[in-house]
Amino acid sequence: PGAAASAEEPQDSQLFASLRGLLAERRRSLDIAPAAPASGYMATRDDLQSVLGALQSSPIETIQQNGRAVPRGIGHLKQDLLNQLREKSPEGQTPLLAEEDSDTIDLVGMLFDYIGQNLASHSSSRELIAKLQVPVLRSAISDKDFFTQRNHPARQLLNSVAEATQLWMSDDEADSGMVDTMTSMVDRVTNEFDGDLSLMEKLLDDLGKYMSQVTRRAEIAERRHIDAAKGRERLDLSREQANAAIARLLKRGKPAPMVRAVLEQAWTDVLALTLLRQGEDSQAYRRCLAVADQLMQIGSGSDVAKVDQTVREEVRNGLLQVGLHGDEVEGVVGKLFDPTSVEKKTSHTELAHALKSKARLGGDAAPVGKAAAESSIDAPATPLTAEEKEMVQRIRTLPFGTWFEFVTNQQGSVVRRKLAWFSTVTGRCLFVNQRGARSEEKTIEQLARDLVRGQIRLFKQESGNLIDRAWKAIMSKLQQFSGQPSLPASA
Repeated sequence: PGAAASAEEPQDSQLFASLRGLLAERRRSLDIAPAAPASGYMATRDDLQSVLGALQSSPIETIQQNGRAVPRGIGHLKQDLLNQLREKSPEGQTPLLAEEDSDTIDLVGMLFDYIGQNLASHSSSRELIAKLQVPVLRSAISDKDFFTQRNHPARQLLNSVAEATQLWMSDDEADSGMVDTMTSMVDRVTNEFDGDLSLMEKLLDDLGKYMSQVTRRAEIAERRHIDAAKGRERLDLSREQANAAIARLLKRGKPAPMVRAVLEQAWTDVLALTLLRQGEDSQAYRRCLAVADQLMQIGSGSDVAKVDQTVREEVRNGLLQVGLHGDEVEGVVGKLFDPTSVEKKTSHTELAHALKSKARLGGDAAPVGKAAAESSIDAPATPLTAEEKEMVQRIRTLPFGTWFEFVTNQQGSVVRRKLAWFSTVTGRCLFVNQRGARSEEKTIEQLARDLVRGQIRLFKQESGNLIDRAWKAIMSKLQQFSGQPSLPASA
């Protein structure tokens, strides 16, 4: 790492000069290099800082762009600067900017343009970034290390704020606490910055600590969703296995409606809960199956007296475990084992209805396995193509934590989602957003289909931070404009 950093330093130190040279080439090719008016007044750095200091506290104005109000860019700010400089110019003289200062303004403008292109067009974070235009410009004019030093406080702060807003503050998912915190920090810059970089260093440190807390909260939320998804799947699989066991049992006879209701509802939940807690090979699960078999004998007309007497207590305990109340349990047990009792006022039909309307173990679980074949959520509407099948196999090799971009509209807007977990058994995928909140629900098959169709795409993480990538892109664009070959630019 040290050697690599050292190798990049010469290119970093030459970046500003290289960019200025390319700007000059562009001006010459466009024949727009103006001649200085004879009566022009060359603004000093102090003049620039004085005017920019006044503009820094001004509200951010907007312009209409593609039917939307967006913050004015540095090109407009440059014009405002020249207009304000007229008041400082000797009478009759046109204010002029030194070529280096003019280039600095143009390059910082390109930097903010690049950042804006990486923000959602409707995002409120654009206004937040726009507020940093003047403070950053003041830093760049007074200290060219802004271009050449990656650890420059203004450069680092701009990068941190831009990346945070890009990842965490899209309008549809922005956390109000984060919006307030980021706004407060940026407002401190616009209200207090006077050229002393120590303020930016302090805010950069505060922002780093805050983002660490936010990231940690997101990790905790994501872990909870993963644990919940795994638990839900275990429950669903247990319920499916219990349903299948009871279905096989019911094929052996035609029990009375009351017994059928108990087996298909409450006792299926007892089986599922036992599977979940103790497993298929446990003595407890085998005993639950045996109790179900005993209940079938009752429901098939066998003498209740011949049924193992411990079954009554086991049924009572099992029904209590799955959430039936004491009076409901006693009513069910009484009807099963003492159907002729005149003390029992509730009819078989009423009890059967009560069992069917009772909330099931785990709520309304989604179908899995074979049952999922009939679910529109879990199964594709049509068979997968060869390309889609190949994509399924590719997805299964992806590590948890892989990021995707979901296209949300015809304009191509995207949201970023992390594949936090998927099941190798059911194929269900758990996606979360940047904050760790659960988002889209898909199966691997549905994900494969959307990937092939281009509705979802793998997100490719670019190397370097946002500002580094911006300088590289700006360098490449200027090189193409001037007819020079695009070369890798380290910044």
